[in-house]
Amino acid sequence: MKIKKLTALVMAFTVTCGVTQAVNNYSPVSFTASAEEQISEAVSFDEETGTLTLRGDIYYSDVQEYKGKAKTVIAEEGTVLPEYCSELFSGFKNATKIDLSKADASKVKYMTHMFRSCSNMTSIDLSNFDTSNVVLMNGVFESCDSLLSIDLSSFDTSKAETMYGMFYMCYHLQSLDLSNFNTVNVSIMKDMFGGCSELKTVYVGSKWVTDGVIDDSHMFEDCNALTGGNGTKYDEKKISIEYAHVDEADNPGYFSVREGGSYETPAELKSTIVKDGALTYRVFEDHAEVLKCDEKAEGDIVIADKVDGKPVTKIAVDAFLLCKVSSVVMPDTVKEIGTAAFSSCSISENFKISKNLERIGVEAFNWASIPSLELSVSSDDMELAAFSNSNFEKIVLSDNVEKIKNGLFYNSAIRELTILNPDCDIYDSEKTFGSVHTIIGHRGSTADAYAKKYGILFYALEDKPVVYGDANDDGTVDMSDVVLIMQSLANPNKYGINGTDENHITDFGLKNADVSRGENNAPNGVTNDDALLIQKYLLGQVSTLTVKMP
Repeated sequence: MKIKKLTALVMAFTVTCGVTQAVNNYSPVSFTASAEEQISEAVSFDEETGTLTLRGDIYYSDVQEYKGKAKTVIAEEGTVLPEYCSELFSGFKNATKIDLSKADASKVKYMTHMFRSCSNMTSIDLSNFDTSNVVLMNGVFESCDSLLSIDLSSFDTSKAETMYGMFYMCYHLQSLDLSNFNTVNVSIMKDMFGGCSELKTVYVGSKWVTDGVIDDSHMFEDCNALTGGNGTKYDEKKISIEYAHVDEADNPGYFSVREGGSYETPAELKSTIVKDGALTYRVFEDHAEVLKCDEKAEGDIVIADKVDGKPVTKIAVDAFLLCKVSSVVMPDTVKEIGTAAFSSCSISENFKISKNLERIGVEAFNWASIPSLELSVSSDDMELAAFSNSNFEKIVLSDNVEKIKNGLFYNSAIRELTILNPDCDIYDSEKTFGSVHTIIGHRGSTADAYAKKYGILFYALEDKPVVYGDANDDGTVDMSDVVLIMQSLANPNKYGINGTDENHITDFGLKNADVSRGENNAPNGVTNDDALLIQKYLLGQVSTLTVKMP
């Protein structure tokens, strides 16, 4: 049995303006798999026929070495495709047929450029391909020059957020069946059909929804042969979202409906747009989402917990892209942060994140600059490069974070990282947390071991040095510490140890703040006496904060 080193291709994004600019800017970076993921003999290749046969668990390195040789790719029963299918068959220029109908694709999340430049492919069978968990569909079939038609009618795209350039430059493509596509969560359709100069017919169904699309530029550019079901011809001046619907007598469009098919949008997929200050919301039957924050917004941004009586549960793709504000307060109703939602966002003072998150999307905080972040969401629900290239003063990972996956914090800069789970499974690489200055965790924990192995400054939660008077734990003693003590006492629900405010007092803060003493100079808990003593210290009326209260 041959064991080989696995390099699973994932996309380390170098985006400067969100996923709307990303398809041609992504750079592939290889991450070494863990020992459990190492596989053996997952493929076989017949030199005479040029047939590449897939079996078992498949990864990028298993197939890429055959991209210049394979003429046919066939998946056997029992083939399991990985979560990262981005670029998996990209560049298979000699392949004329790819049959993945027997492959288990239930784990697949990322399909960016999966079949890009399969320029001689005339047949592709994806009839049983499970896309129910796929988030990214950017450029999946880009430059598949020889395909005449693609039947994707079985695709479940309900979780897909981007379809940028999905069929871009498929010159000879003549028909597409997208009748089962659910695009309610898709925000990016830029260049989706661009360059499909021979495309005549596109079938869609009742779940084709475009209310949430924020980038539709050049969607139909050069689709010269495209004709809607009611006879509407392509107009080179109409190449964006306005014609991305079924062609009707009183509402011209470029799409068609299969005979007997329906185009009536289900009630649960219908939405209305509500503008409230700097924020634009999308309101559905049972919930609402933040669709966009004005890029020119300033000051404090408070996301509503309800809009028109519906709870706000999601921050959509690119919602805060390029925003520069003082603070963002997110209600605990929010369960999901979409792809690149805070990409290139700068928050100077305060960021309160929901405590009830169930998903943080791909590159959610890519290139973001944020003072502090407290995360309680499971690592399994934090997606590819969620915090890549970002800058943080402080990050706190709660006990709920059981694992830190490779690439999650790719190329990030973290001043102080606290890992509260003593058994957190940390991916073993010097670059797991990008560039981190200080790690705080339990003595003898995996965080302790990781810091020692890679020479990172470590403080144990049990014995971190007390800086008397430093209630906000920022390393200095000033009036802000006095204010926080008084706030924590006056409004504990907001500023106490379990307070809702991002800058609530912490365990360390409580230890530092207890400067006044009781009988025999013993700690007696944080009271107004502590705030008073710190004020006297700042005024020079007492020389130290480690003496008994005068």
